[in-house]
Amino acid sequence: MFNRLLNKLFQISLILFIFSLNFIFCSKKSDSYLILPLVNNTSDNSNFNNTNNAGTNPANSNLDLAFNSKGFVVQDMSSGYSKVNSMIVDSYGKILVAGHCFDGRNTNFCVAKFNPDGSLDTTFGNSGKVHINLFRNIGDNFYAAYSIEFDRSLSNYYKPILMSGYCNGRFCIIKLNYDGSLDKNFGSSGVVTLDPISYPDDALISRYSILPSYGDYFLVAYTCNDANSRKFCVSKLYYNGALYTTFGTNGKTIIDIGSGDDYVTAIKFQSNKIVVTGSCSDGTSFKFCVARLNIDGSLDTTFGTNRKNIIDIASGDDYATSMEIEISERIRLGGYCFDQDSYKFCMASLKVNGFLDDQLFGVLSKVIYNIDNGNDFAYSLKIQSDGKILLGGHCGNGIGYYRFCFIRLWDNRPDYTFGSNGKIIADFVLGNEFGRSIAIQQDGKILLSGECDSNGDFNHNKFCIARFKN
Repeated sequence: MFNRLLNKLFQISLILFIFSLNFIFCSKKSDSYLILPLVNNTSDNSNFNNTNNAGTNPANSNLDLAFNSKGFVVQDMSSGYSKVNSMIVDSYGKILVAGHCFDGRNTNFCVAKFNPDGSLDTTFGNSGKVHINLFRNIGDNFYAAYSIEFDRSLSNYYKPILMSGYCNGRFCIIKLNYDGSLDKNFGSSGVVTLDPISYPDDALISRYSILPSYGDYFLVAYTCNDANSRKFCVSKLYYNGALYTTFGTNGKTIIDIGSGDDYVTAIKFQSNKIVVTGSCSDGTSFKFCVARLNIDGSLDTTFGTNRKNIIDIASGDDYATSMEIEISERIRLGGYCFDQDSYKFCMASLKVNGFLDDQLFGVLSKVIYNIDNGNDFAYSLKIQSDGKILLGGHCGNGIGYYRFCFIRLWDNRPDYTFGSNGKIIADFVLGNEFGRSIAIQQDGKILLSGECDSNGDFNHNKFCIARFKN
């Protein structure tokens, strides 16, 4: 009996030793991070650029073929290019995808609504699509939606829709009724404009974000110009569009984190606190950064070091594009980092108080994931009901094309029971697929939306959504 026990312990120790060889540890300053090279990190390009084989391509084996009979839908939104930035799913399983579309003269807010089977919901807007440009007759206007959320103040299923973004030089919020029409009772005929902001040429690292509450207000986070640099700005508004003037200073709090420009990307509740994240520059490179506010808009002095935390992950720039708060209130930050010779997915895990969680089940709190053969850009992080983490975006195959991709993690380790060694790389159009936003349906199926082009024709991108089995 004793010999069998010793033999069993030896086997377990050997397995753990072999498993540890899969990890590459690197030292950086006083911190450490972990690179997880996924096993068999190669891609099957034999069927690339062959839409007809999308359902049979081994790379697409996780596509849910019940969705539009193919596992994906490609929707033309305008005569010019289209770009997706955000996606949500309502209580009926209907999918809303928001971004901006160029019609040959103006760039407009645009949103499409899809039924659970992938078909357009023709009861919404103009046959399932809405384009918004308040001054479309003038020409050369730029309106771009970067975030979409529901008005959670109502208890019914037909919730109005909030979108935030860039409106001809100002940060703006637009509210739609459930059918896609402008809510004329919100702000000025459905629109609220706040601070002047710069043209979103930095859209890769700056995503204006909405945080709805179940009370009488919602919060918005955006990158504003202040004292010759860019900083985090957070404003609190009633659901009718009026500023909540008891928050911060006249409804707004400005947060200065780095010594250079700061670009906000996400805002979340953590109990009765407000956590804001993004990418901050020290004048040399960008790093993940995070700060926390009290519910009145004041900075939380108990959070991080001097009310903030700046996280240096890789050897180059680190861009935080998304954030989620776990049930335990631990903070997960996702994005992409330049390490060695390419961009890779990366994630940081923080304790409730904002400090790095280096005791996270034996895995270091800063992790880099190499997904495909080229540059990998992660734009969206979501947590499943079982606690597993999805981090997704688009990945370069090394020969000039990008494809939808994501990885599923258990803690900070790849979930090797999912896809191919924890990752999925989907290839289903005659060109590029740029993944931007993940949503999880009530049945656990996974949606990834973005824009797709035909043979590299970036002047006529289309909205596209793929649905994957859990």
